Amino acid sequence: MEKDYNKDSHWFDLEEGQYIQGLVAHYNDEKRVYVVTVDPEPLTRQINDRWPRLVGA
Repeated sequence: MEKDYNKDSHWFDLEEGQYIQGLVAHYNDEKRVYVVTVDPEPLTRQINDRWPRLVGA
């Protein structure tokens, strides 16, 4: 899910076998998830200037 400039939520529909690329970092008792982002297509640029990178399928 990504929030746009107006703080409205937008969900990402994935096809079977498709994933959002990211990294799970673990240090001591802390875990973080970093999502790889790409420049969006022109039609989705109005929602946000970054988009998660989809891999697979």
